[in-house]
Amino acid sequence: MLAEISRRLPSAPPPPNLGFAREPALADPRDNVYQTRVGPRWIDPALVIDMPGGLAGFPALRSFAGIQLERARFGPLNLLQSLEDPRVAFLVFPDAPGASLYVRAHVMAACADEGFDPAATAILVIANARAESGVTLNLRAPILLETRRRTAAQHIMAEGEYPIRHVP
Repeated sequence: MLAEISRRLPSAPPPPNLGFAREPALADPRDNVYQTRVGPRWIDPALVIDMPGGLAGFPALRSFAGIQLERARFGPLNLLQSLEDPRVAFLVFPDAPGASLYVRAHVMAACADEGFDPAATAILVIANARAESGVTLNLRAPILLETRRRTAAQHIMAEGEYPIRHVP
């Protein structure tokens, strides 16, 4: 099913400034090794994503890390991993500026609502893969990530044109 996701998503490269971890952790005496859904990873403390408001359904989880998945298998998908609960992780698709799924004016308004600098904000779209319904993208509630401050917020798009279950 993940191969299906990769084929359907736009092929534009993700923004380079996401700061997602790429390699599995090796034997490392440092304190920054976290258990994740894809095995242990050393997470650079400077790249931890702070989500003061949490995510829908997980308001108490506020520290996350982005993990870049193997491109050959997962294509443009990455993992947004909770650092507080190793069981909680989300497949995310970085919306590419050149092939955006969003109207620019709506993104600007969302950034203004969250107090984020639009020039330093990346959009992460949560991907859902279910056997009964296939793969969908939640365009209604993207995660805005201000890359300079490493702060993120899940933003509910006010415009009705963004579905919760968009089929790519």
